[in-house]
Formats: sequence, structure tokens, C-alpha cells
Amino acid sequence: MLKEGPDGLGISGNNDIDAPENAPWKQRVEAALDAGVRTCDADSLENRVNSYETGMGVDQDRAKALTYWVATLECRQRLAGTPAPELANGDSVTQRMGNTLTAEQIATAVSAGQQLARDARPLPGDH
Repeated sequence: MLKEGPDGLGISGNNDIDAPENAPWKQRVEAALDAGVRTCDADSLENRVNSYETGMGVDQDRAKALTYWVATLECRQRLAGTPAPELANGDSVTQRMGNTLTAEQIATAVSAGQQLARDARPLPGDH
């Protein structure tokens, strides 16, 4: 639905997804992404990371991007049944986002991401 755009023909640089006539489509996309986040859906989580990191379709917010990145890592771990990787300076996503955030913002984002992943309920068969 996201890749098809409001008219079903795909999104290009010429599309104004924030145009008033696209509001119903955008609301459906937001609802679908929110539902995906609540089930540890990798595509939904990664979309949130990219959107908030770049400001595409939302106000840019590196703290929210980091929150969703932490949730992505935690959900991957949960679904794979392996220990969650530690966030480290070598992690390019964390490094990019962390360069613009205070230590307190990073700690808050990490905690929120971990909580988001704990609250998520994967769909049956997603293991």
C-alpha cells in the first residue's frame, strides 16, 4: 500500500503525499504501519526508522528513529530466539542518530525502543 501510493500507481518524486486529497490514504498507511509495529513486523519498524531519520512524510526526529531502531533489533532477537545485539559505536545507524542526540535523549530512546518491543505481540507463525 505504501509503495503503491495514493493512486495505486506508485510513488515518485512528483507525488505530494502530504497534499490534502491524500489524507485518507496517508491515514490508512499510518494505521497499517502502527499495526505492524505492534506485531514486530520488520518492514513497518524499518519504515518508521527511515521515515523519522530522514523526515520523509513525518517531522524528522532522530530520537524516534533510534527508538524504532532499538525496537527493530529487539524484535529481530525475539523472533530469532537469539540474544539481542548490543548497540555500539560500530553500529552505523546508532552512530548516525547518536551524533545528533544528547546522552539523555539516547538513553530515553533506547528505553522506549525496548519497551515498544516488549509490548509488541508477534503474529502466530512469525517465529
